[in-house]
Amino acid sequence: RIPVFRVVARGGLDIVPKVAETLPGGDVIFVGVGGGESYRYGMVSNKSGGSIDAVTGAYRAGDVIGVTDVVEVRDEAGNSAQGRVKILPPIVLKPAAEIVMTGAAVTFTATGGFGDYVFSVPKNPSGSKINPSSGLYTAGAAAGFTDVVRVTDARGNYAEGSVEVRSALAITPKTETVLTGAKVSFTATGGVGVLKFSIPVNKSGATIDAATGAYTAGSTGGGADTVRVTDEDGNTADATVQV
Repeated sequence: RIPVFRVVARGGLDIVPKVAETLPGGDVIFVGVGGGESYRYGMVSNKSGGSIDAVTGAYRAGDVIGVTDVVEVRDEAGNSAQGRVKILPPIVLKPAAEIVMTGAAVTFTATGGFGDYVFSVPKNPSGSKINPSSGLYTAGAAAGFTDVVRVTDARGNYAEGSVEVRSALAITPKTETVLTGAKVSFTATGGVGVLKFSIPVNKSGATIDAATGAYTAGSTGGGADTVRVTDEDGNTADATVQV
């Protein structure tokens, strides 16, 4: 049997709460106070696409954010009172996904929800840490794992993001001694994204394939070239070639 509110009270009809806030799909229970009896609930303005149970006053917000729905309660004498529900944006964590090297820092931010954000790392295989107030995350020392970062608002709503932790960028070989015109194949591991090779110090007149790391010494001997690999985040690792 569905319960029906029957209230006999002094004074005019009112509704509780008068003003509420919720997220898309969130629930608010409206209750008639005073007036006559046999309350019935309805929607006067339904901009969010929400709904309300005519008997219990159980309201559920729709999916449209930034709007206000108006709820009404009526008693059997025809008296009415209205309450309002503002639909807030859902809580969002940025960035939603990140790739970093061990020990690297990322600042997470949050919007929407009910504020008073608290940041945490509920899944932390890398051994990372995070400032619960500022959202400053620092990756741990364990590479090859994905951490989960969470932000929680004042009402317990939360959003999550992921951080893939990779090993530090490294280049091989670190040092070489070659004759003019000789070839060396450099390789790189770790880092973030696409890696590119270059020769920032090029005393021999060498060349290198930016994608493969294939290095060819130049015709001028007696000096040292610096071979560098750079990842998408600007991290670098250097090697030295004595020609």
